[in-house]
Amino acid sequence: MGSKNRKPLVEDLMIDCLNKDTSGYAKYTGFKIDKHISRDTCKAIVIGTTFLDFKSVGHLKQMSKQILVQECNPFTKITTSYGKKIDEFFIIRNYLAHYSDAARRSLLSVYKDGYGMKRFVEPGVFLLAKDREEEMPRMGVYINNFKNTANAMGKFLGIY
Repeated sequence: MGSKNRKPLVEDLMIDCLNKDTSGYAKYTGFKIDKHISRDTCKAIVIGTTFLDFKSVGHLKQMSKQILVQECNPFTKITTSYGKKIDEFFIIRNYLAHYSDAARRSLLSVYKDGYGMKRFVEPGVFLLAKDREEEMPRMGVYINNFKNTANAMGKFLGIY
C-alpha cells in the first residue's frame, strides 16, 4: 500500500481536536490566535512542513497536553498499560519496516523485558504465540488493546 493511501489517524484526530478550540495552543505558544480557525490552518499548525513523528505514546500525550485544551484531548485517555502495548507494537512494526540491527535490538529488549524471552524470534512467531495471561495469540492481545484504546478515546469524545 502506498503512502498516499495511508490515513494518518493520529494526525487527523490531533487536527480535529485543535480545530474545536485553539486556546491551549495559544497559551502554550503565546500567539494571539482565534479560538476557532479553519481546519486547514489547524493542519498547518500541527503538521507544518513535514510529517508528524511521535517517538512514543508518551511523546504523543505530551504534545497533545501542550496544544490541546483538556476538554478536547482524547489522548489523555490512553492509559499507561494501553500505551505500553502500543509502543511495543510499533517497535515490532519498526523492525519489520527496517530489519536493522538497532530495530532488532529494540525488539529483543521488548521480548526480554516484557515477556522474559531470552532469544530473538521473528515477529510472526511471537505474535502467533499464546499469551499466558489472556489465553489468546499475542496478536489478539494487541488488537484488543488498540480497540480498547480507541473505545476509551471515542467515549471521551462522545462518539460511543
